[in-house]
Amino acid sequence: MRVKTADLLSDSFENFLGVKQGEPLSPLLFLFSINDLIEDMNISPSADIVNINEVLIYLILFADDTILFGKSPEILQELLDKLLIYCNKWNIEVNINKTKVVVFKNGWQPVTAKFFYNNEELEIVDSYIYLGMLIHCNGKILKTQKRLALQGSRSLAALNNSTNGLYLTKKKKCDLFDSMVASVINYASEIWGFHRGNDVEIIHNRFCRSILKLGKSTPNVFLYGELGRLPMNVIRKQKVLKYWLKIVTHKPLIVYDIYILLLRDANTGKTNWVSNVRDLLFSIGLNFVWYQQSGINISLDVIKTRLKDQYIQSWSASIQDCEKLTMYRILKLDFCFEDYVDYNYNSHFFTKLRSGTMKLNVEVGRYTNILRENRLCTCCNMKSVEDEYHFTLVCPVYRHVRLQFLPNYYCSWPNVTKLMYLYQTKSRSLVGKLCNYLKSAWQIRSHLIS
Repeated sequence: MRVKTADLLSDSFENFLGVKQGEPLSPLLFLFSINDLIEDMNISPSADIVNINEVLIYLILFADDTILFGKSPEILQELLDKLLIYCNKWNIEVNINKTKVVVFKNGWQPVTAKFFYNNEELEIVDSYIYLGMLIHCNGKILKTQKRLALQGSRSLAALNNSTNGLYLTKKKKCDLFDSMVASVINYASEIWGFHRGNDVEIIHNRFCRSILKLGKSTPNVFLYGELGRLPMNVIRKQKVLKYWLKIVTHKPLIVYDIYILLLRDANTGKTNWVSNVRDLLFSIGLNFVWYQQSGINISLDVIKTRLKDQYIQSWSASIQDCEKLTMYRILKLDFCFEDYVDYNYNSHFFTKLRSGTMKLNVEVGRYTNILRENRLCTCCNMKSVEDEYHFTLVCPVYRHVRLQFLPNYYCSWPNVTKLMYLYQTKSRSLVGKLCNYLKSAWQIRSHLIS
C-alpha cells in the first residue's frame, strides 16, 4: 500500500488492521465481528430488564450503532460495564463524544443519576437521533416532525434547484415531490402518523402554492382540490394502516408481541398507537376489520379508498363554508388534478380567478367590511359588483380584449351559464385564449386603478 500526496508517492508499506476506505466488505466483516456481543453481554432476567414473552430486550444493533437500555440506572450502568469488557477484549473503541444517555420521563423532573464508560461520564441529553428519527425523552413527536419539516424544506429547495430552467409539467413536478420530498417529511410515519404534523404540512402547502403561483391567502382546500392531492396527514394514515395490516397478518416476531401488549392496554381504555388504529378504522366505517383481526380479508386498496373518500367529504364541506370560494364551489365538480394548469404559461391568472385570490373588489371588500352589494367595479359605470362574472364577460372596459381572444359566443349576451361552460372547458385552445384574455384584462385594470 502507498500514499499519494500531490504528485508524490510514499514508500510501500503493509497494513494488517482494518480495510480500505469505502471497502464494500467492511460492513459485512463488522457484523461478523460484533455478532458475539449479545453472548458476552448476557444478563440475568430482572424487573429492570424489558421482558416480552420471555425475550429479554436490552440491546439493539444496527450496523455500527448500538443501543443499550434498561428500566433503572443500575442496570444501564451494568450494561455499559459489560460493553467496556467486550470492547477491551477485541480492541474496539467507542466514540465517547457520540455516546449519549436519554432518560425517558414524564414532566421535567431533573435527572440525578450519572453514567460512566471507561471512567468517563456520559452526557445526558433530552433527545437523540437514531436511524434518522429524533427520539425525545418525553416520548412526544412534536420535535420529531419539526426536524423532518426542516429536512423536507432542504429537500424541496434541492428539488427546485435541480428543476430550475427545465420545462416540466406541474403533474410531473407533483410526482417528483412525492419521490424526493414527501418521502422525507413522512419518514417513519408508520409510528408517528397520528400526529397532526402541522410543520410537515406547511412544506407540502408551500410546494403546492409555488407551482400554482398563488399566495399565502389561498385556502389549502383549493390547493388540494386543484392539484388533486391528499394532505400529508391522510397519506400518513394510509401508511399507518398498511403497517398495521402487516403486523396482524404476518405476525412478525417481537413486534407482534408488543402489539398484543398495546392491544391489552387499549382494551382497558388507555390511549396508544393501537387505540388510535382502532379509532381510525371505526371512523372510516371498517369496524368489522378491527373485530376480525384473526382472519382479515380486505385489501389495502379498499382502506386507502375509504380514507380518500372520507377526506373528500371533509374537503367538499370546507369549500361550502369558505366565503372566498363562492365561485369555486360551483365550478369544481370532482376532486382531481385540473389539466388546464399545464395548458398555458398564463394559466396562473385563471388559477387566481378560480381561487378567489385575484384582487377584484368582491374579494378586497371583504377585508374592509364593505357589504357585498357595494363592492362595485370602479373601472366602468355599470354599478355592478366586480366579481368573476363581471370581470370575465360583462365589464365594457375589456370588451375589445374580449373580442380579440374569446369566441363570439362568450362575447355577446353574457350569462352565468356561459361563464360555467367557459371555466369548465377541457379545450386546450380555449383555455389558452381565456388565460391570455385574463392577463390582458388585468393589465388594463391595473393601469386604470393606478
